Amino acid sequence: MCTAGTLQVEGTGWRNSTGTITNGGGTLVFAGTFTRTDLGTCTHAGGTTRLTGTMTNTGTFTLGPATTGSWEITNNGRIIGGAVATTGGTELRVTGNGYLEGVALSAAATVRVTGTMFLVNYAASPIDANVFVDVGGYVQTGTGGMITGNGTFDVTGGGFYSNNSASWGFGPGITVRFRGAGTSYLSQGYADTCTVQGILRLEDSRSLHGQGPMTLVNQNRVELLGTGQLYGIGTSVSKALPRCSPPPVARLQATTIDLQAGTVEGTGTLAGNVTNAGTIRPGGNLALGALTIQGNFTQTAGGTLAIELGGTTATTYDRLLLTGAGAATFAGTLATTLFGGFTPVAGNTFDPVTYTSRTGTLTIQSPPGHPLTPTYNPTALRLTR
Repeated sequence: MCTAGTLQVEGTGWRNSTGTITNGGGTLVFAGTFTRTDLGTCTHAGGTTRLTGTMTNTGTFTLGPATTGSWEITNNGRIIGGAVATTGGTELRVTGNGYLEGVALSAAATVRVTGTMFLVNYAASPIDANVFVDVGGYVQTGTGGMITGNGTFDVTGGGFYSNNSASWGFGPGITVRFRGAGTSYLSQGYADTCTVQGILRLEDSRSLHGQGPMTLVNQNRVELLGTGQLYGIGTSVSKALPRCSPPPVARLQATTIDLQAGTVEGTGTLAGNVTNAGTIRPGGNLALGALTIQGNFTQTAGGTLAIELGGTTATTYDRLLLTGAGAATFAGTLATTLFGGFTPVAGNTFDPVTYTSRTGTLTIQSPPGHPLTPTYNPTALRLTR
């Protein structure tokens, strides 16, 4: 038992065959190269247990059951294979450079990253744990692949990046929360592609910087729920449901925002040239509001702009506001529905889209029994009952 001071086990060829190694409050360091079998029975009851060497793991390695202290990977420490769980309040902490190579993180694991956690050969090793990426912490996704499992990354620190122009991303069960204040990152300037098949969520005032020319591909849900912005993306390709929610200062910035399917909804700002082949719903479903596009807007024949009408003043119906270059190229459908019991009468007018210039027209779907006639004015589309 190590109860005080520092005990370092290093080299190769050592093995704990029948005894128990316990850290009871000191610093226990495992260096060198060994297997989990070599550890024998090893418990962490307190203090700091630190891996700086390379451990080959089979089965599930459970860290704990301490309620104080920590179990750390640092100084290029590495676990290869198997799964890791934690118990009794113990956290697996990556405090320097630490490597998880083909390691699954079980739902019973809590991981805290304040250094850089390198994920290697991870695509077939699910992450079901809660992973906290704190200030100074990064997750490096290596040469690519999808992070799988049903875990949550709770990011209040640095964020994620690959080490080259890789294709990587978050699988269907993964939730990534960026929260708090400050800025996190999705890239380190590489031309990589990050695909979201789970949920990527921006909360509070935290911003997320793509550090382009990366490509962000949304295949499920990107949520901008706070006052921060998602920016520095070369191309944002959406095949599913991004959401810009109140307050109306949420912001997605990319050179090109390509909505190939699904729905963009909310009251934030899309900063970039937008192509819509899906559905754009200012305000959101059963929620009125204005969505701003800082750039040009092109809607294809398969695209839909969904507008809810709850009155005749600008704040009582949905609006799409094009600013900056602000050129509109129209095709597809503008679908209108009534909101909050409002019933339009003859002579009512609505300006659901403003722009600096326009080409093309929209097919207007009017509310049943209330036909609307479009007029394409120089800077706004007007609907008249």
